[in-house]
Amino acid sequence: MGSIVKSNRGYIEFVIQRLSAIYMALYVLAILTVIFINKDLDFEIIQDLFSLMPVRILTFFFIVSILSHGWIGMWIIATDYINNAFLRNLYFVLVMGMILFYLVWSIEVIWGFE
Repeated sequence: MGSIVKSNRGYIEFVIQRLSAIYMALYVLAILTVIFINKDLDFEIIQDLFSLMPVRILTFFFIVSILSHGWIGMWIIATDYINNAFLRNLYFVLVMGMILFYLVWSIEVIWGFE
């Protein structure tokens, strides 16, 4: 009996890509719906909306979806097109560093550490 991971290589990444794309589309549609429903939309209304904990959590999941979607895409590009192991590993370190930076930055923006 073979390993599940070995026999389904790339399956998890495929599922993450598709689920994150669906979630991002639904989130954008929800935000656009709020924008189009509220004709008198101003800064205070948007600030009140994003001060709600459920919206903050959903926004954080949106950011995580973008970053995971991007990481998988960048990983696929690197494994397909960067043949030199050192350059590929350097690329992975740089991309992961950028992703971690964006994750920490988005946490700061969403929850506003002061």
